[in-house]
Amino acid sequence: MNRIHLVIVGAAALASSLAAGFLARPRVDRGLVASVPVAKLGVRGQGEEIPVEFELRNDSNMRIQILDVLRNCECVDPTLGDVRVMTPGQRAVLKAVWHTRTRRGPSSTDMTIAYLTEKGESRYTRLELEATVEPDYEVAPDHLTFVVGGEGGQSLLFRPLRVPELNLLSVTCSDDAFTATLDRDHRAVVVMFDASKRRLDAGDAELRVLTDSPHEPTFVVPLKVRQ
Repeated sequence: MNRIHLVIVGAAALASSLAAGFLARPRVDRGLVASVPVAKLGVRGQGEEIPVEFELRNDSNMRIQILDVLRNCECVDPTLGDVRVMTPGQRAVLKAVWHTRTRRGPSSTDMTIAYLTEKGESRYTRLELEATVEPDYEVAPDHLTFVVGGEGGQSLLFRPLRVPELNLLSVTCSDDAFTATLDRDHRAVVVMFDASKRRLDAGDAELRVLTDSPHEPTFVVPLKVRQ
């Protein structure tokens, strides 16, 4: 047997040994996994009820028992169905409904599935939901700052977004040192500040804006005072 032949035979034996070793390795136990653990739901609106489904798989080599689905927010309603015990490789679907309510902008929430292995080990699988919630309207700026001794008023602009026919209905201030009035088109608020009416121990005040939005009828704008 020449030298080249010996090298080829040795390489083949090494490859065979490596393959056998790979196949003989114990299977990595990942437990209960989701095919897509983060549900990206795009741009949604306020007051929506978004249905979501997570496909689950028992990726372990033992049976598991699902104990509960924990929520970090009551805005999510999960439904697991009748599946409580899953054998290795078994699949199940967790359904949920996410209520966006009065959320604004980038938003997220999560759920955690608590389960038990055959060995009595407690484990957890986390699932996330993400969306950008477009509000019915926007109010700008998000706060007003007044300076003691300053003159004139400040304006707050109201702009309908997802529901274009919305209007401002009324505005009130929590401190008598401020007065607020709506413009004729009900699209802006002018806020005036009278320092002589302000109590010495008063903190920041609030402007409460009432709209005819079906999802977020009230919006609060901080009114701050600086010396």
